[in-house]
Amino acid sequence: MTKLDWVLPALGYVLVVGALGVLTKFALRQATWTDLIVSSALVYVVVAGALLATGSATLRMGSGGALALLVGGCAVAGLVLSTLALQHAEAIRVVPLMSTYPLVTVVLAVLLLSETVSLAQGFGIGFVIAGVVLLGR
Repeated sequence: MTKLDWVLPALGYVLVVGALGVLTKFALRQATWTDLIVSSALVYVVVAGALLATGSATLRMGSGGALALLVGGCAVAGLVLSTLALQHAEAIRVVPLMSTYPLVTVVLAVLLLSETVSLAQGFGIGFVIAGVVLLGR
């Protein structure tokens, strides 16, 4: 795997999720949070249908399917919770706090996947926390 295999999608994610907070605030001026969730679900259905129709994906049952459902549940819960948070506060306050989710990923990766955190990564985690504190003021 080259860096381009993961860096380009990761940068795309940053751009899309970065825009999501502002787009959600704009949408909430004219729609309810439930409208946004239903619209998002419709997009998921279209994408899932296209993946299934082209043979790019299958609907798996068993432990892999259960984990896939858990991932989907986390995605839906994250969308609902972020939309609710943005409905009640400014994006400039909400989004930096929500962007600390990698800290949860790091802790879970260390505990469940036996991954390690280097000294440099530890400093990076500290900078993330300091940045959120500063942005939240």
